[in-house]
Amino acid sequence: MAEPDFFDGWEDHLKPLKDEGYTFDDPRFAHVQAWSMLLMHIHDALISLTLLSKTSLYEDAGSVEELTLQQALLRNSVMNYAKCFSQSGAGRKTLDKNSIFKEHPSLTSTHDRVMLLRNKFFAHSDNSGIDFACLASREEKDRIHIKQLYTIKMPLDEIPGYMVLFNHCGNQIKSKIDKALDGAESKAGKPVVSGQS
Repeated sequence: MAEPDFFDGWEDHLKPLKDEGYTFDDPRFAHVQAWSMLLMHIHDALISLTLLSKTSLYEDAGSVEELTLQQALLRNSVMNYAKCFSQSGAGRKTLDKNSIFKEHPSLTSTHDRVMLLRNKFFAHSDNSGIDFACLASREEKDRIHIKQLYTIKMPLDEIPGYMVLFNHCGNQIKSKIDKALDGAESKAGKPVVSGQS
């Protein structure tokens, strides 16, 4: 079976820029492009955390549906954040925990907590302290009744700390983008003007 082409149709999406004379994937900006991917991961992580605080606008507060939505948003946030520190493919960058938190070591414990959630709850199934399954049974003379139970506690009280952590990493990535742009500008011998779309 052939792999799907996820980039099929991207030309239509970028056509307005092409019509303005832009070209894509200029090798002079490969480092900027690699850092930009990490910035998008952090951006998505932050958006998911922001939406997490508003889930009762979409589902009844306290309902199973709201809990499921909270879990999905937190999973998206944690997984996008973790991508920034995970092994990456060709042309991709990775953040180094020691250098990112060198001047802010207090953020290391929050980083470790997020990575624990990634490793023990969202990406794998291990004892994370977030969910618990059990079987309740009650025996009577002529039968045994059982109830399958699942409990989950979303760490919503930790979200403000995650926001601080993710913003810090985003600022670190922006600094790396600025440095890469300075290098590209120096090599080009003319200003490189960055505009975000």
